[in-house]
Amino acid sequence: MKRILIMATRPFLDDGLTKVEMEIYYYNRHIINFEFSTGYYQKNKYTECIERDNVKINQLPSKKFFPVYMAAIFNLIKREKYDAVYIHGNSAMMLLEALPAKLAGCHKIVTHCHNTRARFPFIHYLFKPVLNKIVDEKIACSSYSAEWVYGKAKAEVIVNGIDIEKYQFNQGKRERIRNEMNLDGCFVIGHVGRFSAEKNHAFLLEIFRQIYSHNKKSRLLLVGEGELEPEVRKKAEIIGISDVVYFMGARKDVRDYLSAMDVMILPSLYEGLCIVAIEAQANGLPLVTADTLSPESYVADNVYSESLQNDITKWENIVLLAEHNGRQNNTELLMEKGYSADRMMKKIQTILLR
Repeated sequence: MKRILIMATRPFLDDGLTKVEMEIYYYNRHIINFEFSTGYYQKNKYTECIERDNVKINQLPSKKFFPVYMAAIFNLIKREKYDAVYIHGNSAMMLLEALPAKLAGCHKIVTHCHNTRARFPFIHYLFKPVLNKIVDEKIACSSYSAEWVYGKAKAEVIVNGIDIEKYQFNQGKRERIRNEMNLDGCFVIGHVGRFSAEKNHAFLLEIFRQIYSHNKKSRLLLVGEGELEPEVRKKAEIIGISDVVYFMGARKDVRDYLSAMDVMILPSLYEGLCIVAIEAQANGLPLVTADTLSPESYVADNVYSESLQNDITKWENIVLLAEHNGRQNNTELLMEKGYSADRMMKKIQTILLR
């Protein structure tokens, strides 16, 4: 059985990157002997699940002290002699993990890019050519992500897959949630995502305020948690819509809330491939996004995009158009286009085992 080290370059959070890391682990743990490493260790539901399986999480020094961090990676890989390292990240700063792995003699380095932005773009562009020279297998979740981190280097674009049937629309769940929340007869707009800068919640609140000013039966459901939640709550109060904005927290039953919504809005500043967008389309939910999402995020006909540069009125109009056109069954289309979790996992498994 191969020994592979999954290197988490970010904390384990309720976000798309962590979700993909964990799904890859669960899918392959019976045929691959995994370990994890991270410089952001904290006790939470993800680390507890891993450790419950008696899988080791190697705690590294803080990434802020990158020479010490890289030295710890070098020593770990030199000592353990893994068959491969599998690095998940958002930019060419994955070099901080890939370079010490290479110097330690690792024979196979796999990188998987999940986004199209970096906190330090200058360093990203500085590291990019070196990363591409030393990495053996390059994976990206979308064409935008591949271009961002790998440029013209050969890379495998593997879209984020989901359990399509699990996210199908459920009339019973819709009625239950809307009854419990007193949403009968309301126009329910939804958003699923961490409260972080790239999700652009402040702009979402402005769109909703415009819609609410013309339809007092409008309601906004925000599913997720994150560091900016207090700031978003404060803004909702300041602009006078806090009574009709529902903060739902992180939930395990997100698919049920998709059924309760009438339209989803995703005004992200940037995304790799937005898993939530695929989940919404599996539900048949009309979806309005910023035009910043990668082409692979758009599969169904009831997905609409708008520029973040356009005024709120244009956003309101396209949301109302999406509501008017309504839901549609996208199950066969998503399966045909390769968005099933099983197809995604088999492609990744092939790369890890070859």
